[in-house]
Amino acid sequence: MPDSREFRLPAGVLRHRIQIQSESNARDANGGVIKSWNTVATRWGKIRPLSGRELIAAEQVDSRVTHEITIRYYPGLTSLFRLVHDSRVFNISSPPRDIDERKKVMILQATEDTSP
Repeated sequence: MPDSREFRLPAGVLRHRIQIQSESNARDANGGVIKSWNTVATRWGKIRPLSGRELIAAEQVDSRVTHEITIRYYPGLTSLFRLVHDSRVFNISSPPRDIDERKKVMILQATEDTSP
């Protein structure tokens, strides 16, 4: 019988298909660096914009946090990665939290990149 304190997600909550991307650098013909992003995994997730009150609380950690993103566990995920859903890009602002430390679900604080 599962532990009643275990974190659970109702069916259908993770409805966004989210790509986890890592940065890679390559040299161009002139010796310059070309930055690109490669998809390393795809997970189902939930993207939730933070409310005004939550934004105020989040600013104590990082003033740019705009969204909370819940995804299925991905080992080694850090703020060096980014998340992409459709054409939206989210930069991870703080270390991901493994909710019940069972390597099933992670919650991330993120900033939506609105630059062109």
